Amino acid sequence: MQTYLLVLFSILLLNILPLDDKKKVKVILPISFLILWVFLAIRYNYGVDYITYHELFYGYKNYDRSMENEPLFWWLMSQFDYYYIFIIFQTTAICLTVYYFVQKYIPSQYYWLFFLIFMCHSGMMFTITTAIRSGFAAIVFMWGTEFFYLRKFRPLLYLFSIYLAYLFHNSAILLLLF
Repeated sequence: MQTYLLVLFSILLLNILPLDDKKKVKVILPISFLILWVFLAIRYNYGVDYITYHELFYGYKNYDRSMENEPLFWWLMSQFDYYYIFIIFQTTAICLTVYYFVQKYIPSQYYWLFFLIFMCHSGMMFTITTAIRSGFAAIVFMWGTEFFYLRKFRPLLYLFSIYLAYLFHNSAILLLLF
């Protein structure tokens, strides 16, 4: 818990510093995400699903697992030889995705507020990193929203992105409601 609070307060302090907007966007935001990435990439037993996914990862390698449910997730997981490398990949995908959206849509004077909410709200950083299948589905959905919905409304491509998210986690079918 002390490490988590140290990371949180370090990132908040960096983002509260009275610097001009260009420095916050070009220097402080990348440093903040680097700190967050390091914390999440070296995590061990972080979250309720960590051990379950660890056991699934190595169990999947040793016996034939049904590929009927969430085949993109199982395929992606099978591409890695070590669970920790898989965790680093997932962390990198999350941090790069969230970084893109923060720098694009959040004004620099509110970066501190974003990190406070992102790191303290249980439905954000904690869920997206520990519920790995849901995290990948969320990443796919965010990119689908950006490229197929926000930039230029393309309903078929948007639906395709929801389908891809569904192939990572079946609950993504509920995204059709949006």
